[in-house]
Amino acid sequence: MYKSKEDQKEANRKANQAYRDKQKGITVKGITKQGITPLKGSKNVTPKEVILSDGQLWHPDPLYYKKIEPEEPKPDYPAILVALTDPIKREKLERITSQLEAHGVSEFVRYGVEGPTFDRVGEIAACLQRKPQDGRTAKKTSEVVV
Repeated sequence: MYKSKEDQKEANRKANQAYRDKQKGITVKGITKQGITPLKGSKNVTPKEVILSDGQLWHPDPLYYKKIEPEEPKPDYPAILVALTDPIKREKLERITSQLEAHGVSEFVRYGVEGPTFDRVGEIAACLQRKPQDGRTAKKTSEVVV
C-alpha cells in the first residue's frame, strides 16, 4: 500500500498499461512494420498459413487468394464496330434502330455515353451490309462487301 492515493493510482495505471502491452505483444524493442513486436511465448503471433480441419489452406493476407487475370487490351476502334461485326449484336442493333426510326427518335438516342446516335448506327449498318456480288458469296464471315 502507498501512503498517498495519487501514488497508488499512478502505480495501478502503470501496472495495467504494462499488462495490456504484454497481452498485445508490444515490447520496449520497438514496433515492426506489421504493427507490433510479439514477445516470446505471446499468443498474439499471426501464423503464416494454417491448414484448417476440412483440409483447406488459410492465409492471413487476403491478397494471397487474389488471382491475377491478364487484362484484355482495349481496342483502338469504337465499340459500335465491334457490335456491328458480331452477328447477334448486329441483329439486335438493326431491330433497335428500326424501332427508334419508326418512332422518330433515332437522332436523340446514342449508342453508349458518347457514341453515335442511332440514325448514324443505321447508316453504318447499311454501309457494312454483307451482300454477295455477282452471285458469289463472301469467302470469310469477316469479309465485308460494299
